[in-house]
Amino acid sequence: MLQRASDLDASFARAWSALGASELLRLPYSDGGEPAFELSERSLIRALVEAPDMIGDAAVPLILARVERGDRVAAYRDAKALVAAWPANSRAHYALAYVFR
Repeated sequence: MLQRASDLDASFARAWSALGASELLRLPYSDGGEPAFELSERSLIRALVEAPDMIGDAAVPLILARVERGDRVAAYRDAKALVAAWPANSRAHYALAYVFR
């Protein structure tokens, strides 16, 4: 359903974000594996392209997923940039702190 919604309106950032989140949930609870992570990453990045202010719904989940996957360098880079762009946003700071955990 979410894939269809994002196909129907490619600029609907909420659909991309929800698709990315649903694919992230598939990782620990099913055999989604690498394809699920890649689809999630592409979807969350697309959500951020369409709506760069989707910090809690797209940017933070993307950073957390990269940490869990073991890509701490990319996660740190993205979290640092997120805090620089949105210094008053607590979720941005949470993402940066999560990288250091």
